[in-house]
Amino acid sequence: MKALGFGGWFLFGLLIAVQAQTPYQSDGAGRVVFLEDSATLKAVKKIENGEISQKGYRVQVFSESGSGSKSRAMKVRAEVSEKFSGLPVYVTYEAPNFKVRVGDFQTFLEAAALCEKARTFYPSSYVVEDKIWVKAPRSLRE
Repeated sequence: MKALGFGGWFLFGLLIAVQAQTPYQSDGAGRVVFLEDSATLKAVKKIENGEISQKGYRVQVFSESGSGSKSRAMKVRAEVSEKFSGLPVYVTYEAPNFKVRVGDFQTFLEAAALCEKARTFYPSSYVVEDKIWVKAPRSLRE
């Protein structure tokens, strides 16, 4: 048996150190198993709970200021929720306007497709860049 030189021991020690710091391992079936409550696991939990936002796009279907604009925005929100069920609808206030926006789209093209449909009911609809909520991939939710 041949003795390891300095370089061999160094690589062996580095390999052990890297393995000791890895908070996950493969189970041999192509799945990752988390071994401890790491930053990665915490991030996955935040995504599952809908607590992570990123740059994305929404479709703005309504914007109005003045007397009664809040109640009209809430009415539009209810209409939009019914017409586009399954999509999130947001009412925001950016002085002096109440705005109604639909969707959490990662690409402009996804938002543009909805915008075309929305213009049937709300002709002044357009795509806006906004912070959107990141959704967990189906594999994480199941």
